[in-house]
Amino acid sequence: MPAISGKRVRALREKLEWTQAYLAQHANVSQSHLSQIERANVTSVGSVILTSLATALNTSVDYLIETSDDPRPPRVQAIGKLKPDEEELLKLYRQIRGETFKTKSLDQIRMLLDLDRTVERERRAAARGIPSDEPVALEDRADSAARK
Repeated sequence: MPAISGKRVRALREKLEWTQAYLAQHANVSQSHLSQIERANVTSVGSVILTSLATALNTSVDYLIETSDDPRPPRVQAIGKLKPDEEELLKLYRQIRGETFKTKSLDQIRMLLDLDRTVERERRAAARGIPSDEPVALEDRADSAARK
């Protein structure tokens, strides 16, 4: 069983401004067990708990067992370097506690993306001389015809 750093668990939890109860719920461990981990009363945990804590805290297992000093989760490292505005958006999203608010945030982002696409299609249509009161779908048909 791997040795877990309670100090790192607590530091990450506090950085996210989460209570022990909130983290325990999201990591599917009891609050009393989490408290023992953070106080170093329990230093060895099973791989399921270790993985659950790493996932909930958005970090790597290696960071929690102190074989790495990089707290970023593996999937973020695989994406590559994020732009500053992307990092900010991700940090803000991770601070949202309620699943309902996370879902609503994603819905809002999707709505903004749809609006952005519509504006871009209208801009391209205007550049081709298609009147703005015409349906945007005309541009799509024109693009299809141009590709044939």
